[in-house]
Amino acid sequence: MKVAYFGYDNVITCLYQLIEKGYDIQGIFTGKPCAANEKIRSCAAQKNIALIAGKPDKNLIQKYLEKGVELFLSAEYPWEIPLIEQVKYAINCHPSWLPYAKGKTPLPWILLNHPEYAGLSFHKMTETFDAGDIILQKKINITENETYDTLSARIYILAASLTGELLDNLNQLYIKATPQPDDKSLAEITEQDRTINWGEDTQTILNQIKAFGSLGILATIQQKQVTLIQASGFKENHSFKPGAVIQDNFQNLTIACSDGFIVIQKNSIFNSNL
Repeated sequence: MKVAYFGYDNVITCLYQLIEKGYDIQGIFTGKPCAANEKIRSCAAQKNIALIAGKPDKNLIQKYLEKGVELFLSAEYPWEIPLIEQVKYAINCHPSWLPYAKGKTPLPWILLNHPEYAGLSFHKMTETFDAGDIILQKKINITENETYDTLSARIYILAASLTGELLDNLNQLYIKATPQPDDKSLAEITEQDRTINWGEDTQTILNQIKAFGSLGILATIQQKQVTLIQASGFKENHSFKPGAVIQDNFQNLTIACSDGFIVIQKNSIFNSNL
């Protein structure tokens, strides 16, 4: 079967399954060259598969349909794909337990608000993002120490086995897909969600940092806005003003919050002249 693949590196395991199972990949659609699609680009070069960078247009998609492409498989691809109604199978891989946590980058929202929505879903593509009939899905049970990066890794691994199951039973699963309930659970992240308030308690701040992980979270330290990706902390009574820098050495910063302290390794801080 001829396939057009749409995606980035974060769940490239979907692409690997297509290759392993002998699908004829006519083209790989991704964004402009960047760190987030380095492996996709390398794979396309190694396998001599056409690589298309940027938003797809109708004329180009039409050419792939005329080549006999029967499957569009999208895995966390951010742009609308034209003419999906004209392909036999149009499938998207979404990193949540649909119909919950729809939208781009839902993992921080899931970790902060609804860990019960963690999972991976394959669904039919429609004009409305993440709204098509559910073809195949599996839940992920969030652990106590779950972070954005551990959950991302678990989704990466799960995507391989679930894509394999999908491809092995493609027509049967596609026909039996289940319509999604009329649910409007959109995983929306605000600037406030992604910004540390030093007036919060230790656990709230650490949960925020874990939820964004390598995506980075914003903080104001010594009147400078920085991005950090990890920290530790401890509860302890004190009289310092929240946000005050208590310790500053060549390795760490220790900052007061409402009920304790947050310890940040300096090598985990970006956009900083601290």
